[in-house]
Amino acid sequence: MPNTSPKPARIAVVGAGINGTMTAWALAERGHAVTLFDRGEPMAQTSSRSSRMLHGGLRYLAKFRIGMVREALHERSWWRAQNTGLVREFRAHIPIGTGDLHHFLLFGAGVCLYHLLALGSGFGGSRWVGRRTLADRFPDLDVSKLSGAWSYTDALMDDAALGRWAVDTLRARGVDVRNHTPIARVARNQVALENGEALPFDAVVNAAGPWTERLAETGLPPGQRAETGLMLVRGSHLFVRRALTHALVLPHVDGRILFFLPWSHDTAILGTTEAKQESPDHAVISEEERGELIDAANRWLARPLVEPEIAGAYSGLRPLVRSDEGTSGASREAVIGTPGGVVTIYGGKWTTSRLLGQKVADAVERMLQA
Repeated sequence: MPNTSPKPARIAVVGAGINGTMTAWALAERGHAVTLFDRGEPMAQTSSRSSRMLHGGLRYLAKFRIGMVREALHERSWWRAQNTGLVREFRAHIPIGTGDLHHFLLFGAGVCLYHLLALGSGFGGSRWVGRRTLADRFPDLDVSKLSGAWSYTDALMDDAALGRWAVDTLRARGVDVRNHTPIARVARNQVALENGEALPFDAVVNAAGPWTERLAETGLPPGQRAETGLMLVRGSHLFVRRALTHALVLPHVDGRILFFLPWSHDTAILGTTEAKQESPDHAVISEEERGELIDAANRWLARPLVEPEIAGAYSGLRPLVRSDEGTSGASREAVIGTPGGVVTIYGGKWTTSRLLGQKVADAVERMLQA
């Protein structure tokens, strides 16, 4: 939507994670004067602790979120087209047990639909890989009880570096990026800093990720809560000293899938978990999550992972729109609200952050014209 305001507006975006950054991107492209605030360094929290994938979300096909998956599959192309050197295509493999007709049909239908939804994106297609080829590609995989694997393509990224590239691009375009500027309160036309300074704006966007609810409540009357709420889900990953040239997508015992991804020449990433967390502060992997990931991988490996191979770990919080179905029913789709007149982002997904930014910019401009 083109900017039809009589003059460029002064807009504050609070939170320099990827959703706040791409919202600032969309607003700046429309000619607005944007100030992007972060209490620390941009991309230092959730947006640099992802699964390192730009992907459609294969598992969301089973929940019939077709539109969301299609959007994400095509957004991979935009990120790759920026030629940052921080995005690369990879091929993932879902191993199928011998005689496991259920998973053969289920995942086969999933990767074929994934391919159809991605047509025109420039990414490779889906195909069946036989057991011999699978053994060649994954020498550590126990193929004795496998018939082969379904494979498809997605993109790996350096999330922290790619996010910082976006922030640096904004700075070059004139966006005022204010690091280490914690915000105490937000209101429709004002941002109050923790140092007591109050800054006027024509509109304010709350893009604080896991801290969104906490910040939103500062702009509401005492005791009032926003209609939309968040569920915080901790996703933890392990860095493993194993060399992979391709990726494995491992069906988990609880119906989820785990990713075993090539990262560097001698290191892979294994994740992710789904653990509910009450506070947005201090996301740290638990011993239970650590054991879950190792045990899940070892159900598929001929050479089991052992502790000395674990080179490190990291955890990030996914701010998911609250669902009565718990983590299994929660969606990565975002909701845009306006509690207290502040345009507020609930949820979101790294891959589709650019599209979300455009939708938030639309909401801001509707508010400016109201």
